[in-house]
Amino acid sequence: MENITPIETTKTDLNQKAEAAAYRLNLSLTPQAKDELESLKKLAQKSSLVEVIRAALAVYKIVVEHQQSGGRVVLRSSGTDDETLRLV
Repeated sequence: MENITPIETTKTDLNQKAEAAAYRLNLSLTPQAKDELESLKKLAQKSSLVEVIRAALAVYKIVVEHQQSGGRVVLRSSGTDDETLRLV
């Protein structure tokens, strides 16, 4: 049996955490990076770019912590070979 870590957080969880210790950040992005964020917002059906960034940070944290503890993150698609994710 595989050990799968759930990474989904609810909107309420994210909002509560944000309200507990709000920090404003001004972010300069290239037009391409902004387009990527907008594309992910639509794909993930998020209501704001901030939600996309929060979700991305949550996933990134899980991946980094898992890899630092000696684990591997494997991407598996139907009908293809597994691919190990390596962060640079």
